[in-house]
Amino acid sequence: MMPAQSAWSTLRCIVAALLATTVAACFGDGDGLILESSRRASVVGDSVSGSPAVLSTADPGAIELPSPARLRITLVERNASWWHALYVEQPQDTLLAGPGYLFPGPSFDVGPYGPGIVVLRLESYDPREPHGFFGTAAQRVSGTYPSWIVAFEDGADGDFDDIVVSVEALPLSRLTVTCTPPELTRGQWISCEPGTSPPGAQLEVTGWRFVGGQNDQYVIPHAAEPPPEKWEGPMVVGGTVTVFATVDGTPDSASTSVTVNPREWPNPPMDWPPEDRGIGPDMNAVPQADHDLGHAHTLPQYASGYPNDGYVAGVPSGPNYLLFYLTQPPIERIEAWVEINRDALTNPSNPFYQAHGGFMIEPGMCRQADLRGRILNLVVDHENDHQIFARNWYMANNINQLLEGVVDNGGAQALVDAVAAELEVQIEALDSANTAAVDPIRLPCKLVFITVGGSSP
Repeated sequence: MMPAQSAWSTLRCIVAALLATTVAACFGDGDGLILESSRRASVVGDSVSGSPAVLSTADPGAIELPSPARLRITLVERNASWWHALYVEQPQDTLLAGPGYLFPGPSFDVGPYGPGIVVLRLESYDPREPHGFFGTAAQRVSGTYPSWIVAFEDGADGDFDDIVVSVEALPLSRLTVTCTPPELTRGQWISCEPGTSPPGAQLEVTGWRFVGGQNDQYVIPHAAEPPPEKWEGPMVVGGTVTVFATVDGTPDSASTSVTVNPREWPNPPMDWPPEDRGIGPDMNAVPQADHDLGHAHTLPQYASGYPNDGYVAGVPSGPNYLLFYLTQPPIERIEAWVEINRDALTNPSNPFYQAHGGFMIEPGMCRQADLRGRILNLVVDHENDHQIFARNWYMANNINQLLEGVVDNGGAQALVDAVAAELEVQIEALDSANTAAVDPIRLPCKLVFITVGGSSP
């Protein structure tokens, strides 16, 4: 006669077999009866109180990631007697723990995954040798991003508490970069350093790059290997600093803007009153046209030590590496002078003066008395008007300040040439504005200009 315990085990086996979709065999192992199921089925029948049976996998719900994240999977509850193996099945089949007894407590960080669906899998095994495979447990997923509970059922009681795990989505650490200070005065030191958010990720810098200047004209990669953990040096032009790195093995990049403000440089003084230098080198002593009567000139003068005495420097390191810039104001004064052809207007031996004398002067022609008086005064006043305009222009347009931001990446001489070119642009702007602003001389009479071969009224 069969013992009561053995008879009860047999009855359980028969009931489980009636519920199963596929049953290979029932057999005794000395301690009870074990039901073998196909690998494609799920286990039913409480693994604590009896042998597993077979049931189709229930709709598990979903762990859905709206954005890439790492997952922290923690064993939180165990009410089962079987061995188990816990896997991430999708998107990448990964064994987390087992086969063996899975006790609460351990956590497993996996990923990054997503965006998309993540599926876990729990396999059940006979805890006795040779640890035969029982089947894949059914599961239920509850919760929403970023936290879920996955409850597994590997028996027949349907309580879904045999193995319970929590799943927490951990936002990926993203690369960051901080430049200190983010806003500075030209020539000041900056330090750019990468980081991660949230902090704590493994970070390895793979490169740096700066893009800036007018119309992003300067693109400066960090060429040395290996790239530094910090990118430091003087800043002379603003722009964007970008760091390239791997964060937990994943390539990433981060950028930040840097603002460079100009230095406050003094406005160089202008000679006043302008010196009268007489006939200029580009004037005809015997006037052939009205421009031979007078000129006005201004010319910015470089400092005596420019450019060699510490006026030019190159950036030795950092985002503005090998950009050259001015370290101090290059212009010390604005030279100003006028050229008045007094000889032609007052000297009786000058042919121009002679042409305006005698009894043959036609009506409306200027006479010598006009040259010595009204015409000379008009010429002097006209050139002084040009100089007054120039003085006001230089007061409103600090020439040192206009040159303060000149930068070049071609070396020291290239910077000197760039400064000269910018100075020429400013002088031409002054000349154009001066010509437009000062009215031409309105003569009270007609002058006789000497031409080659004689005179013309």
